[in-house]
Amino acid sequence: MADYTIRDWHEGDDLQLMQIWPEAENTQAAVFRAKFGPDAEQPWQRTVVA
Repeated sequence: MADYTIRDWHEGDDLQLMQIWPEAENTQAAVFRAKFGPDAEQPWQRTVVA
């Protein structure tokens, strides 16, 4: 079994994701990915990284 660490989103995580994920295959996937980011209260948003 692998061990994972879960943490908050950090600046630069988007650049790391771009290295491992291919280009979004459609508009919906691109919109979903654009929502990743730091915690926010309005609108409420949480992104965790494993």
